[in-house]
Amino acid sequence: MARVLSDEFNEQVKRTVRESIRRERSNTGRTGRWHKKGGGDTRHWAVLVDDLPADPGIYPTGTITSGSTALTTSASLSLYINDYTVIVCGAGASGADLVTTVTSVSGLVATLGTAALTSVTDADVVIRAVADAWILTRNSCGRLIQVLSGGTPTTKAVVNRFRAITIEADTLIGIELQEGEWTPYKMDCEPSLWVWP
Repeated sequence: MARVLSDEFNEQVKRTVRESIRRERSNTGRTGRWHKKGGGDTRHWAVLVDDLPADPGIYPTGTITSGSTALTTSASLSLYINDYTVIVCGAGASGADLVTTVTSVSGLVATLGTAALTSVTDADVVIRAVADAWILTRNSCGRLIQVLSGGTPTTKAVVNRFRAITIEADTLIGIELQEGEWTPYKMDCEPSLWVWP
């Protein structure tokens, strides 16, 4: 049974996030990104392009034959059609991971958007909640604006590791690089803080 978070708990989360954002602003001045010790851009402000669902928190195994899109799993993937990235470990080219989506589900058989290139049995199947986000920077007036490359907004794929929090499109979030994946670590729902270029 899913746990329902109380209103008091949700309000505490919101207060904590707001306080974190206030501290971050006071520490970073007018820059639009942060640097961890050692250099390299590892944190950014960003705005979600689409809704980012909560991390499903399930870890099934799966079996699939090379050339097939039918993945037989130990748990149904019916809740994860289209909106999630599915990684079938070892089922890609030369035993690499197969990264795809689920297009339909019948019982314990999920139809993948991409056929396997290597047969695997009882392989780990990783479900990732992923959405694109526009990267922001600060203009000369201190307002957050989109980072453009050749007139096109710069985006990054963001993975949600929060199991109880779905983040809506257009939410202003702070993202950081963790284990090779961009993931949100704070959020701010105030649209006045960012503007179009």
